[in-house]
Formats: sequence, structure tokens, C-alpha cells
Amino acid sequence: MRTAIFPRDRPTQRGFKSWDGANDCPKRVDTGPMPTDPTPPVLPPHSGPTTVCPHCGGLLRFEPRSGRLRCTQCAGEQPRSRPSTQARAAAAAEAPLPGDWATRTEGETWTPALVSCHQCGAQTELPAHQVQAPCPFCATPLRLGDAERRRLIRPSGQLPFALDAPAARERFRAWLRGLWFAPNALRRLVRDTEALQGVYLPAWTFDARAVVRYQGERGDRREARAGDPAHSVQQGHVMDWRAVGGHFELRLDDELIPASHSLPALGEGALQGVNLSALEPCSEALSAGFIVEAYQVDLPDAWARVQQVWAPRVEAEVRRDIGGDEQRITAVDCEYREPHYRHVLLPAWLASYRWNGRSWPVVVNGQTGRVEGARPWSIWKLGFAALALLGLLLLGWAEGV
Repeated sequence: MRTAIFPRDRPTQRGFKSWDGANDCPKRVDTGPMPTDPTPPVLPPHSGPTTVCPHCGGLLRFEPRSGRLRCTQCAGEQPRSRPSTQARAAAAAEAPLPGDWATRTEGETWTPALVSCHQCGAQTELPAHQVQAPCPFCATPLRLGDAERRRLIRPSGQLPFALDAPAARERFRAWLRGLWFAPNALRRLVRDTEALQGVYLPAWTFDARAVVRYQGERGDRREARAGDPAHSVQQGHVMDWRAVGGHFELRLDDELIPASHSLPALGEGALQGVNLSALEPCSEALSAGFIVEAYQVDLPDAWARVQQVWAPRVEAEVRRDIGGDEQRITAVDCEYREPHYRHVLLPAWLASYRWNGRSWPVVVNGQTGRVEGARPWSIWKLGFAALALLGLLLLGWAEGV
């Protein structure tokens, strides 16, 4: 699977195309045949019978602190079966990127029943004992009668929640206290979240071996000498340029691409940095008491997006390989070999708080506790900071004169 990045530094040369520099994404992507979902994606696999307390018949909920199941009625706790070493290895295993959707086996896909939110588009599954519930993302009522079935790629594993609701609330409050340039009244008036919902969010991870070939120029700076062209002398120095070319391999590992359109754009960063070695097989026990969302970014789109994420990294490695004081990149040809992927479920607490009459969404990573979300800014504080910075610049200029 091949992609090419073409920088704008030099004109087109034979065998390469030029890059228009409009963005840092590859100008040409040729990844061969890719799977195409015949229907929009939906929800994950563990939609079996509801976990029920053997003592009172109440619903069981997974408790992150103890790793056990607790009854919501009698508060009794039940142990959950721990996955074997082989099962954990299977949950963490990566699959080769397929060339054709039609070649998938039944073991790789399933067709769960899901309910689509008419307000925000999130796709979730209501437990069998519920006929109506609020959408975990926007609180719009969902009805079991609206459920449809879709064909999806089965998740290989899920990360258990490590933070419970009280710990997530404390992380939110610490995040709120640490906001720079926020209105003074924000910390005083906002004491807690409006709502807190535990959700397993879908994501893709990708690995690949990048084989990179490039052409360019290396610039080495030296002191100007007599006879150097006047136009090439800058501040007493001259840059000597020479043509270079080369190739190298770059290993790209566990790049995570969130697969939910329901997640606020500012909250996607909260999912990064998770410990994927803690993946477990998808189970009803881990999902007990939590919402599980289906992926909305399908595999071909996620593969295209991860190449955009990798493109600046490849270019930076090319510049490092060229060396010198400055680099000009004529063209880069990058072929991604042995691409692999995983479909995983990541724990997150979705929260929101009200300020100035509107709701501000926040995401707390259910494993690491990292918090990302929307926040208000104080215009007065930003203005004073800008004036202070301008004063420092003027003071430095005056001392230099």
C-alpha cells in the first residue's frame, strides 16, 4: 500500500509529482483495494443476556476499583471471571489490513441491533430490559422500537475502566481549577458536572512499516568569503546547497484513530496515551452498567486518516536523514508495507457543565484520567496578557537600542 508526499520546495522532476503545499496531507494516495462497508457502522459485540444478581435479581455493574460486579439493588458483589493469557493475547492481536470486505469470515463481523440518535447521530444499543433511555452524548430519548441491524467489524478487545465515577468527577474538578485565562466566576459557580456517563468508545489502531525514498537538497551554513555572490550572503554567512537522495524504513506502531463522530473534537485527545497492553476480550461483565457505542468512522476512512497523521512524521524523518542546517525536499515516495489494524473499545466518562446558559462537553479518559473538553475564555485576562507581552517586547527592543 503506497502513498506519496510531494513538498513544494522544488519544481517537478522526472518520476515524481510536485506538492502544492496546501496542507501536510499526502497529495496522492494509492492504497489498493480497500473494504467498503455496505451499511453505516453500529455497535460492539457483547449484547448478550443482562448480567443479573443471583441473590436479588437486580442488575450488576462493573466496579473499576475492585474489578468486581456490584448489584445496583442489594450492593452485593460478585467476582468476574478473569481472561486467560491466551485470551488476552487474542484481544491484543492485530489483523492484516484486508483488501476486500467480501473476504471477511463470519467470525470477524456481526450484525447487532442498534438505536440511532436523531439529534447527534450516535449509535448505541439498549439493554434488553430497557425500552427507552437517554442518548449518552446529548440526552435525547432513545426508543428500543427504533433499533436497526448493521454489519460491523467485531472489536478484538476492550480496555476496562480504571476510574470510577467519583474519581472521574475529581479529575474534572482538578481540570477546571487548572484552566488558564478562564473567567474568575467559573471555578466558584461550577462545582460539578451536570451529568456523568460511562461509555465504551470505538477506536482503530494501526501499525505499518514505511519504506521511504526521497530526493532533495542539503544546505550547510558557513562564513562568507571574498568572492561569494552578494545575494547569497546573509548576516555574514552563506548556505552551500548540494543534491541528495536516499531511502530508509520507519516503523509506525499503535497509532490510535478515534472512530466516533459523537465525541467532541476537543475530546478526542483524551483517548490518546492509553495502555493497550491491558486490553481484555470483550465481555458482558466489563460492559455491565456502561454504554457501548458503535464505530461511525469505518476502516477505509480510518486508514486514510492515519496516513494523514503519519505524513508529517515521515517528512520530519526525511529532513533528519538529509541532515545539514537546512533542507529542501524535492519529493518523497512512501510505501506502507505490512499494515495491520485493531478495532478496540476504550473507556471514557462523558461529562458536561453549564456556564452562561450553555452546556460545555468534557471527556475523561476512563483508564488514564486525562481530561479534554470545551472551556470558556476570559476576554479581560487575554487582553491583559497580550498587553503584558507587548510591554516585554518593547522593553527588550528599547534595551537593544
